[in-house]
Amino acid sequence: MTHAIPVFFACNDAYVPHLCVTIVSILENSDAPFSFHVLNQDISEESQNQVLKLGSLRPFDIEFIHVNRGMFGDLKIDAEHVSIETAFRFLVPQIRPEFRKAIYLDCDLVVQDDLKKLWDVEPGQNYAGVVEDLLPRKDYRSHKARIGIRRYFNAGMLLLNLEQIRQDFSVETFLSIERKNRAWFLFADQDVLNFAFANRVIYLPLRWNVVAPVFRNHRRINRDHSYTRQEIVSARNSPAIVHFVGQDKPWVVPRGITAHPCVSEYYRYLRKTPFADQEKQIMRSFPATRIFLRYWWRRPFFFFRLNFWKMWLLKQKIAANAQ
Repeated sequence: MTHAIPVFFACNDAYVPHLCVTIVSILENSDAPFSFHVLNQDISEESQNQVLKLGSLRPFDIEFIHVNRGMFGDLKIDAEHVSIETAFRFLVPQIRPEFRKAIYLDCDLVVQDDLKKLWDVEPGQNYAGVVEDLLPRKDYRSHKARIGIRRYFNAGMLLLNLEQIRQDFSVETFLSIERKNRAWFLFADQDVLNFAFANRVIYLPLRWNVVAPVFRNHRRINRDHSYTRQEIVSARNSPAIVHFVGQDKPWVVPRGITAHPCVSEYYRYLRKTPFADQEKQIMRSFPATRIFLRYWWRRPFFFFRLNFWKMWLLKQKIAANAQ
């Protein structure tokens, strides 16, 4: 008997359409059985029923697990585009004690390859399989030094070794780390996991969590990382997971010169969800002309830049494949 691959999400009611996009992208790219576990504090019954409609694509198991916000005390999430739900991933090892390992995914991403390939990776005695974060920040190196790690991972995709984590950590352990280091942590719960796991992780190919900077000029990515230029180019051309980090998400910037190169992939999957009609509303309300003029004002000679045309061609190629 083939057991379902457990995939955990942390989501609020407003993010349910994006959760549906992520689930559809998983189902479309794999024949494996999945069980989805949605940690939340406010997803309505109506929204849950909308998610259940995805069962018409093919069967899957799903449960909505209510989380009491109070158990996280005074945990602070300062980023405008990040909600408290992101910290709910601390609960994953305790929620289902029968699971040996699990996959955690953020809801602002699309999966472009068979997730079973990720699942088949064995973490050994490590806490997780992760992908190094490529942050265009000048203070990246000093931040890693404060945490005491050589490499810093993005926590939007985690292949979790639940057995190992249960042995060494509890939810209170994670919260205690955040409280003690709050003054200098930059990314809240993501910093907590980097601090706690302290290099006991397996670093996976970059294509398993391709963040927005990978699609930009590689020279602008912070050079203090371990990926080669060829690995970055390969991940850009063949991403297994496209992670829409930052504020310019597909439903915020759906088209135009500043849109993410893979924005068309998001809408390709959205059209297969009960929220397909949102595409017209988003496109209609987006001030494309104003955004273009603002971009042109700040970068009047952008059309002379080779990287601009590389990204434009990549966006056209991806859009053509999404038709």
